[in-house]
Amino acid sequence: MTSPAALGGRLPCGGPTLSAALPYRPDIDGLRAVAVLAVVLFHAKLGAISGGYVGVDIFFVISGYLITSIVVREIGEGTFSLADFYERRIRRIFPALFVVVFASLIAGWNILTPKDYADLAKSAMNTAIFMSNFAFNQTAGYFAPAAEAQPLLHTWSLAVEEQFYVIAPLALWFLYRLTSGRRALIFAILGLASLAWSAYGVSNEWSSAFYLLPSRAWELMLGMALAMRLFPSVGSRGIANILGGAGLAMIASAMLLFTDHTPFPGLAALLPCVGAAFVIHSATSVPTIVQRLLSASPMVAVGKISYSLYLWHWPLLAYATYE
Repeated sequence: MTSPAALGGRLPCGGPTLSAALPYRPDIDGLRAVAVLAVVLFHAKLGAISGGYVGVDIFFVISGYLITSIVVREIGEGTFSLADFYERRIRRIFPALFVVVFASLIAGWNILTPKDYADLAKSAMNTAIFMSNFAFNQTAGYFAPAAEAQPLLHTWSLAVEEQFYVIAPLALWFLYRLTSGRRALIFAILGLASLAWSAYGVSNEWSSAFYLLPSRAWELMLGMALAMRLFPSVGSRGIANILGGAGLAMIASAMLLFTDHTPFPGLAALLPCVGAAFVIHSATSVPTIVQRLLSASPMVAVGKISYSLYLWHWPLLAYATYE
């Protein structure tokens, strides 16, 4: 089974910002900053964030929430278009991604051995069609000595996210033709099934539990559930502050206490993912202290560049340590 330590995966920080019809939440950009900085520091081996790889899981929750907020709003207004949805995703994801892929290929031509460069070319092709998670699952080895020879290794979770969004809009379109009770029941069953599959895969040391969509879908679905209003709203500022504080503490605990040896994702991923959900949900109706902290200008600034920061950091680290 692949351990989480070598790479947390491509952060879905390139996930959508809210459309003009939805209120902008700077605290979510701040939460993005927490996630991406943890992953970058973890990969650079700076600081004591031994579980910084959980940043990618936090981003799955954020991305599920934002995407679903947009789709549900458009479904309610009768303006949802699958073509428009994918067109926005392409414009958001592709330009920066392909610049990094192209730059990695140019650098690799001058740095990598012929065999490693051939592997990089295959990774580039798989990345372009969002299938790199399948390819890396077949070879596994996040802790293999040649990890630094794979500058696009971090794109596996980008593939997971995009595969999920082939399914999610159609699933939402179907669910919103059902009663709210049936919608919640079906969603809960699917989410719990994904979590159970993840836990089973981790217990059996399957690398697929780390790389593939079935065991990661529940993390995105947790964010989706928030946007679908499947949880009770928080109207009390006191309760909201407790919820937000608890969520931030859960995230910090995962980042500081998890290690290379923590079985992951599985049930362990509940700590950072539920923590992220608490932070997001706590500030949906009333302002909170955590929301104010995450909305600080430096945090928001880092959050806004988190996609580019994540895309570039791993190729740079990989080439810097390549021998």
